[in-house]
Amino acid sequence: MSLMPIRQYLIVVDFLSRFKARKYSVYDPTGQHLQYRIESKYNILQTIELIAYPRKNVTGKLQARINPFVYEVDFEVHDGRKQKWPKGIINQYW
Repeated sequence: MSLMPIRQYLIVVDFLSRFKARKYSVYDPTGQHLQYRIESKYNILQTIELIAYPRKNVTGKLQARINPFVYEVDFEVHDGRKQKWPKGIINQYW
């Protein structure tokens, strides 16, 4: 059984610097229409926001946590129907 994707996107790196976190533009499959921006910021830990265009609404958030043996992040994705931010956790073990 093969699965078909519901949506497809073209992701382009916007900015590469040794001193700043990367940012990405997410386009429709034609590469013509900007759908989202992924903006990453470094403070003590990494923070990422998913911004929907053209309204520039934040629709997803990700915040890294300190743990020496596991890369852990908390994430939230906006549910527009319920007007809530369900939460989740991602763990990557080394």
